[in-house]
Amino acid sequence: MHGGIERILAAKPNRKPVELLALLELLNELCTQSGLGIKDKQAREYLAGITGSGKSAKLAKAILAIGDDLLSTTVHQAAALALQGRIERAERWQSSMTR
Repeated sequence: MHGGIERILAAKPNRKPVELLALLELLNELCTQSGLGIKDKQAREYLAGITGSGKSAKLAKAILAIGDDLLSTTVHQAAALALQGRIERAERWQSSMTR
């Protein structure tokens, strides 16, 4: 979902962190909503290199704090609903076979 932004950061853009603020805000939102963190080592290194007390540094820390293997509640709920639908279809199919 956020792979494109991750690749941009992995390329270590020659921009000041403040110039990437909108990109970091979007990345933070995507990571938070999906529950998936940044996996690319170079992108993580780039984010870790953003230091200071400004908004860009705070966003970088927040993005790095999101776990790599976490599923968001939304993704987890969607998977549970899909599984429930499959079970219901299987039960309907089974009951139609016993008639």
